[in-house]
Amino acid sequence: GQFSTLYGAIEDMVVGLEAVLADGTVTRIKNVPRRAAGPDIRHIIIGNEGALCYITEVTVKIFKFTPENNLFYGYILEDMKTGFNILREIMVEGYRPSIARLYDAEDGTQHFTHFADGKCVLIFMAEGNPRIAKVTGEGIAEIVARYPQCQRVDSKLIETWFNNLNWGPDKVAAERVQILKTGNMGFTTEVSGCWSCIHEIYESVINRIRTEFPHADDITMLGGHSSHSYQNG
Repeated sequence: GQFSTLYGAIEDMVVGLEAVLADGTVTRIKNVPRRAAGPDIRHIIIGNEGALCYITEVTVKIFKFTPENNLFYGYILEDMKTGFNILREIMVEGYRPSIARLYDAEDGTQHFTHFADGKCVLIFMAEGNPRIAKVTGEGIAEIVARYPQCQRVDSKLIETWFNNLNWGPDKVAAERVQILKTGNMGFTTEVSGCWSCIHEIYESVINRIRTEFPHADDITMLGGHSSHSYQNG
């Protein structure tokens, strides 16, 4: 999920699996790197959510773990359109950072007010083999440098954000207490679009909620971010 720009989503990482059908039949999909013909049955089983069968075993790809090679890049900018354009260039040029995220000013208030209050934030992480990470980072920096409105921030700020991205039981419990205390709860809607339309989708969704939703004034925070990028959107 969080690193899908480099490693792919879970459906890309599952090599083989075992599942039990409704009549008790146990079926297996072999652990092979590629299917020679026909539809990819893995995706049907992964996406069935219990309607066809229950998954009882999976085999997934594994990758070398080299956190010592992680390189962090962060930028503040004025608008989402510029951020989408940068993401597009990076992906189309063939660079594959493990993290490529763009936050609008509203969503960013949950993470970045200490250095980007009221600004959009663009974040990248390059990882893996040190040579690949270095070249990926250099390519990202070169592309962002074409946009003078982007201001780079200390990479330590982004590294700190990354190290606190995943919550443990204590933070989850604290959030539950906060929800009960304030009555505020967050909801996320995922949207996918091609590069030529994704900014328009973002603007339209935010604008329509603000102008057409009858309880818009009761919303504590309305914002958006991009966390998964592909060559075509």
